[in-house]
Amino acid sequence: MPAGMLGADPEQLRAFAKDLQTSAATLDHMAMTLTSLSGRMRWHGPDAEEFRRSWSVHRQTIGKVSSGLDAACAELNRNAAEQEKASSVDSGHLPAGTGIAGSPEDKAAAQDLTDKLNAMTPDERAAYLGSEEFKQWAALHPGGAKLAMDAAADSGLIPKNSEEYAAFLSDYWNNLAMQRMGIDPAVWDTSKGTTANWETIKKVYDFYGQQFLANPDLQWAGMANMIGPSFAGGFKDMAMMRDIAQKIVSGPVSDIPLKELQMLRTVAAMGDSEIKFYETSMLDMNKEIFLDQARQHMAYEQGGMAEIERLRDSGAITPATANAWREINTGDPKQVKHGNTVLLDREQNEIINDDYNTMRGHPVTGEAMTYVVTLAGEPSIPGAKSYPEVFPYKFNIESPGPKDIPFTNTDNPLQFRTEVTTGFPNGNITDQNQRWQLISKDTLPAYQNLLANNPEHAREIIGSDFNDRVEQYRPTNNVVPIVARILGGFHAEVHQR
Repeated sequence: MPAGMLGADPEQLRAFAKDLQTSAATLDHMAMTLTSLSGRMRWHGPDAEEFRRSWSVHRQTIGKVSSGLDAACAELNRNAAEQEKASSVDSGHLPAGTGIAGSPEDKAAAQDLTDKLNAMTPDERAAYLGSEEFKQWAALHPGGAKLAMDAAADSGLIPKNSEEYAAFLSDYWNNLAMQRMGIDPAVWDTSKGTTANWETIKKVYDFYGQQFLANPDLQWAGMANMIGPSFAGGFKDMAMMRDIAQKIVSGPVSDIPLKELQMLRTVAAMGDSEIKFYETSMLDMNKEIFLDQARQHMAYEQGGMAEIERLRDSGAITPATANAWREINTGDPKQVKHGNTVLLDREQNEIINDDYNTMRGHPVTGEAMTYVVTLAGEPSIPGAKSYPEVFPYKFNIESPGPKDIPFTNTDNPLQFRTEVTTGFPNGNITDQNQRWQLISKDTLPAYQNLLANNPEHAREIIGSDFNDRVEQYRPTNNVVPIVARILGGFHAEVHQR
C-alpha cells in the first residue's frame, strides 16, 4: 500500500475489478459464441428443440452471473476512486489499472493528458475538453484518451455527468465502429447525395448485420439490416416517387374526387431540386441513427454493461436506454425482445422523429411527398405489409332517398351505403403515432415471428449481400408491382341501410 494511504489499496481493488471484468467478458463471449453456433446448426426435431430450450435457460443464468460480475467490478472501481480521492486527491497521477487495458504508448499518452488536466482549473478543463484541439488529439490517441478520461471521471477530476465526457465517449465508440467498417467520417457528406455516399451506406447496414450475426440477442441490429434495403433503395430512387405519382394520376382512378390524388399531382410536377431535398433528408436520418446506435453497440461489445453504464452516467444515453441494454444482457428471451423494442422506440420516436417532421413541414411539397413515400413504401422484411395494406383509406357513398318507404315504416330496399376501400394509406408515415402503430402492429411482429419460427432464414437474409437485396427492393425495379398493388387495393362493399 502506498505510504500515507489508509484503507484498501486502490491498485489492488482495480486489479481485482479488472479480473472480474475480464471474467464477465469471457462469459459473455462464450455465451454469444455458443448461441451463434446453436442458431447455425442444421438440427431439427424434438431433441433439437429440447436442447435449444435448455440452452436458453443456461444463457439466462450466464447473463445474470455476468451482470453480477459487472456490478461488482463497478463497485470496486468506485471504492478505489473514493479511496484514492480521499487519500491523495491532489497527487496528480493517473490511477493504475483504470479503464480498458492499453499499450505502453496508450498509457504514456494517458499520463500526459492526466498531467495536463490536473494543471487546469475546472473551467479550463471543461473548455479544453470541449475544444477542437482536444478532439483532434483524442482522435490521434484514442486508447490513451479513453484511459485518462475514464480515470478522470472515476476520480472526480472531471464530472462523470458532463457534456464533455458524454461527447468523448460517443465519439470514441463511434470512431471505433467506423474504423472497423472502413468508414471515413471526413467524406461522409450527405449533401453530396446517395451515389457519393453509397459505400458508406452499405457499410452502415453491414455493421448492423455483423452485430446481429455475432450476437443474435442484438435483435434491433438485425432488424435494421433487414429493413435497410427498403430505405436504401428509396435513397437511390427518390426521383421514382415522382414517376409513380405520374403513373397513378394518369390511370383509371384519376377522376375520383380525392384530396390524395391532388397530392399525387403535386409530386408528379416536382422539380429535381425538391427531390434532392428529400433524398438528403433521408440520408441525414440514416447517419443520425448510426451515430446513436453504433456507439452503444460497440460499447456493449467491447465492455459489456460497464461501458453502457458509463454512457448512461455521462448523460450520453438515457437511463431507460441503459435499462434496455441490461434486459438484453440477461439473455432471457422476453427481456431481450423488450429491450430491443425499447431501442427501436428510441430510434423512431427520439432520434429521427424531428427529421420526419421537417420533411413533412417542407413548404409546398412536404405533405404531398411524404404521403407518396407512405403510399409507395415496400418493407423488405418477409411477411411485413405496406402502410396502405395495413391502414387503407376508406370512404362511404350514400344512395339517395329515405331510409324507410314513406307511410309504410319498412326499409327502403333502394337505400344503401357503399364502403369504398382504396389502395391509398389512411395517414402519413411521418406522423409519429401512426408510424409507431405500423411498426408495432405489423413490421416488428413480422420480424419477431421470423426470428422465432425461422431463425436460419433470418440469418441467411442478414448474411446475404446487401447490394443484391437493395436491387431487389429498389422502386426502379418495382414500379409495376407497386402501382398494381395501389390500384388493386380498390374495392367496394354495399351495405343495406
